[in-house]
Amino acid sequence: MRVKINDFVLCDGLTDATQSPANLAVTEQRTTQVAKGLRWTSSKTLDRQNKETHISFQVTRRWDQNGGLGAAQKFLINHGQDVPNNGLVEFTFYDKSKSYLNVTQVQTVEGKHTGTTTIHHYTLIGGQTQVQKPTS
Repeated sequence: MRVKINDFVLCDGLTDATQSPANLAVTEQRTTQVAKGLRWTSSKTLDRQNKETHISFQVTRRWDQNGGLGAAQKFLINHGQDVPNNGLVEFTFYDKSKSYLNVTQVQTVEGKHTGTTTIHHYTLIGGQTQVQKPTS
């Protein structure tokens, strides 16, 4: 799977299988209001039609053939500044189909390294996922 935010590629497992997202997790939260009236025998729930999607995953990158330890450390230090704060996220799957997460914020970019390998954890928060690319 390839994950892009705007034109920035977070990971590209389509061209480099070692950069596919791992530990992919999706949580969709739906806003519900609970109304409790004075002397009501039971409360009522109201669907507020708001959906918030949290998507998190990690990407492992190996630098032993691409500059070694120095390149891994440099990427680790600078990568968080390169990732956009927000935008349209595009997920491209192995069958070339796509899904989108619009009005997305990158909540966290957390990285560490072991030798010439970097591991980054990403958390994205947006609205509802969709299969049609948003027009705005």
